[in-house]
Amino acid sequence: MLCVFALSSSDRMKMDEWISGKYVTANVQTTPLGIGSIMRHIPRENEDKLHQLIMEFFIGNEILYKRWLRFYNPDRYASTGRSLECPPSPIYYASIWGLQRETEQLALLGADVNAKGGDFGIPLQAASYNGHRQIVEILLKNGADVDNRLGELGEFSNPLQDASFRGHQQIVEVLSKHAADINATRGRRGNPLHAVSSQGHQQIVKVLLQHGADIDGKGGRYASPLSAALMEGHQPVVEIILRHGADLNSVSSLRGWTALHVVSFIGHMEAVKLLLEKGADITVRDHEGRTPLHLAMDKGHLEVVKLLLERGADIPVGR
Repeated sequence: MLCVFALSSSDRMKMDEWISGKYVTANVQTTPLGIGSIMRHIPRENEDKLHQLIMEFFIGNEILYKRWLRFYNPDRYASTGRSLECPPSPIYYASIWGLQRETEQLALLGADVNAKGGDFGIPLQAASYNGHRQIVEILLKNGADVDNRLGELGEFSNPLQDASFRGHQQIVEVLSKHAADINATRGRRGNPLHAVSSQGHQQIVKVLLQHGADIDGKGGRYASPLSAALMEGHQPVVEIILRHGADLNSVSSLRGWTALHVVSFIGHMEAVKLLLEKGADITVRDHEGRTPLHLAMDKGHLEVVKLLLERGADIPVGR
């Protein structure tokens, strides 16, 4: 999509002079950064001109820069109304868009690659979430904080967790090789292995485990990576985690639930069967004294209740 708007007379460009008519056939008014979103469609001989325009836009006119952000802000949650009087730096937006050449030049000009701002917190977070591997490498080369200790904003936690959650395997590998904390736990997604297990990205699960991810790590909304995979129905990931020796009875710090508690609560019959076959403890009680049978009964999952009773679960007193 190309966002078209007028910011100032200096922005007006005849795009049909250098963009194929297949994409744009009329004279339009746009910002250089908006044009950057379709750079892959631009003839090579015009790349230098476009680069010059984007850099002029980024560092040549602060008023125009802020005005553009009021018209169109590429941040994921720009509608939250965050003040743009002190907007994120140009290198932050270059990282969101995946503008490699511009990111390199901004870094060479001394841009702070760890400057806080925007929904993602820092440029590396933005690039990791959006899948821009080359930008990630440029930022790391120039001193980016691989664990994002500087930018804890919104729902985002650290670059490795977001790259894992989004399924960007190459970025996960790059961050892991740069000594990212493989078990860093923040936010509702827990740690990277929780995040990727909940999304079912099998190869990334393997990469994280190869780099020392804690198979029974706690944190976030899931009791464990195993619970995350079971809860979201990712059977291949469940099998990988079990092969790596996951503790079936690992207890979450938040509620005291095991994986069997989780799947009994949501009524996932096949997952309940699998855990029981693997030897899950049917008697474990959570922080409120409830067993998996309690949860299944409370939620009305009759088939799960029947199965748990058949496997020897004790009927709660007073039921």
